Amino acid sequence: MEYFDFSGHQLSRVFKGNWQLAGGHGEVDIHKAIDDLFVFVDHGITVFDVGDIYTGAEEIVGAFLKRYKSIHGKTKFEKLRVHTKFVPD
Repeated sequence: MEYFDFSGHQLSRVFKGNWQLAGGHGEVDIHKAIDDLFVFVDHGITVFDVGDIYTGAEEIVGAFLKRYKSIHGKTKFEKLRVHTKFVPD
């Protein structure tokens, strides 16, 4: 995986989009979704994209981050980033 510097943070060049976790595209198995996010990190992805219009995705990514930190500790956790956005009506 290639990385780039952004304001002192090393970000993966590939971001993991999470629109499919919104549930509007089919039922979401939260436990499987969290397990899948671990696989992305195992492959070098350190940035996760969410947004207010991805209803439920932010909560799933938040649950993943909490679990990741408890397993891998603060140092590895702090390398992960979440990109979010607000889409007004």
